Amino acid sequence: MRYNKRMKPYQFIAFALIALTLPTIVFAQVTFPNRGGTGTSVPPTVGQILIGQANGTYSPVATTTLGVTATVATSTVRSALSATLPATYNSTTGVIGVSTAGDWTGTFDGQQGSYYLNRANQIGTQLAATISDFVASVRTSISETIAGLTYNSSTGVLALDSGYVIPLTASTSNWQSFYVTPSSRITGGTGVSWTGNTLDFDCSEVEGTGINCVGEAITLDATGAWTGTFDGLEGTAYLARANHTGTQLASTISDFQTTVSANTDVTANTAARHSAVTVAGTPDYITLAGQVLTRNQIDLTTDVIGLLPSANIASDIARDSELHSAVTVSGTRDYITLSGQDLVRGVVDISDDTNLTGNSEIVLTGDALSIASTIARDSELHSAVTVSGAFDYITLVGQNIVRGAIDLATDVTGVLDISTYTNLAAGRSLTLTGDTVDADAELYTRTASAVLEDPTTADLGLVQLKLPTAATITRVSCSTDTGTATIQLDERAEATPNTAGTDIMSSTLVCDSTSEATTSFANAGITANAPISLDVDAVASTPGLLRLHVEYTVND
Repeated sequence: MRYNKRMKPYQFIAFALIALTLPTIVFAQVTFPNRGGTGTSVPPTVGQILIGQANGTYSPVATTTLGVTATVATSTVRSALSATLPATYNSTTGVIGVSTAGDWTGTFDGQQGSYYLNRANQIGTQLAATISDFVASVRTSISETIAGLTYNSSTGVLALDSGYVIPLTASTSNWQSFYVTPSSRITGGTGVSWTGNTLDFDCSEVEGTGINCVGEAITLDATGAWTGTFDGLEGTAYLARANHTGTQLASTISDFQTTVSANTDVTANTAARHSAVTVAGTPDYITLAGQVLTRNQIDLTTDVIGLLPSANIASDIARDSELHSAVTVSGTRDYITLSGQDLVRGVVDISDDTNLTGNSEIVLTGDALSIASTIARDSELHSAVTVSGAFDYITLVGQNIVRGAIDLATDVTGVLDISTYTNLAAGRSLTLTGDTVDADAELYTRTASAVLEDPTTADLGLVQLKLPTAATITRVSCSTDTGTATIQLDERAEATPNTAGTDIMSSTLVCDSTSEATTSFANAGITANAPISLDVDAVASTPGLLRLHVEYTVND
């Protein structure tokens, strides 16, 4: 076992003693040190170690014979002890007193170290044999990181790796010198030093900001500012949130308002919150997805009503005050008078005031003039036409509306419903279904035929069909003039037309004089320009002709 400077000395000694007291060390046979063994067939018992002998072998020796003893001052033990009610303890005399008042109740479970000693401080002995899992626990609690050694936690065997050897000599004086003066064998590391056989720890090694060293006591400075982070230390460096007590003002929580506002479970009866947003009405220029409002294009035809306010009319459109000068009336006739800028139409005496005659637009009846019903009235007129919106497929020149080209990329949204908004009709070999125009089957259904005279089983690949486009075979039929012929079709590669390819039909087809057909295929999809080979597998009754018809559809 190798000593690591970061290991405490008592840890090293404890591991060494455990390693020496493993109860299952396996000895297959006696092997002498010059052959890598110990030279003894006697396994060490608990408390024994191997000591080199004069004959070059090792012999188990009890550690009690080496004179190793340890003494702890009684005052040290007494001052280290304390007691809590119902027990009292005198650290000077070492006397423990127990209160006899009242009855003992409850349970001692979980009170180790409070109502009774921790296991490490209990006195007396206990046989390992009385601990059911002692051997297994010892084995699994041991590990090793020593180059050249492998430890099996199931068997407790520490084995030497291939390529490594055990030193053949050892000196009892080395062990004796370690016992007498441990510092001669173990060197103190950073912050650790020897005073005789006593290990001293220099607490100044850990002293720093917020950590003070007074004598051998380490204290935390409660004043000053702590730096660094406590992230990830909840429950270790400070209480877990579930264990906090007291209250905290919402104003001290930075994201309190946003978190509560985003919580849909919060009731909507407070001034700072509202119920979930909904959208009503049939226009769709504003839509709602979850709680997100989406502003869409406004359709002036369906989404807008009323008249455009005068304030929203462009400045280059004339107002009433810009049209003419103040109105005046002159002349001696009084059928038109002026009140302010209001023209008052009086009664016109046709015979005195005019030389009018009636026509198709103005009707004269005695002295009564009337306008024909075909002439528009004031109430039927409208304000000047204006154009608004960012789209330019309609422009205005004066009061002339100019219809420009509609850019389908920028001026149109949605999908054109052909069946609803057009009078499109399907012609010959076309079928219109809703907004879809499909070609009828006769446009893409074809038939390829071939005739083979005097077919025999030697006719393999003699007759081949070739389709210029990719296709799907839908039906194969065949017939003979007499007798029968059993056939199969296979798809071959264009570059190797003489090499058998992949069978097309699910099984062979027996052709006879009354015609046979199949629509069952193992390979119906045919590549463009791939030869379709006719293979004659069997014939009967000497047919003179074999007719083949392959129906297929051209792939889209």
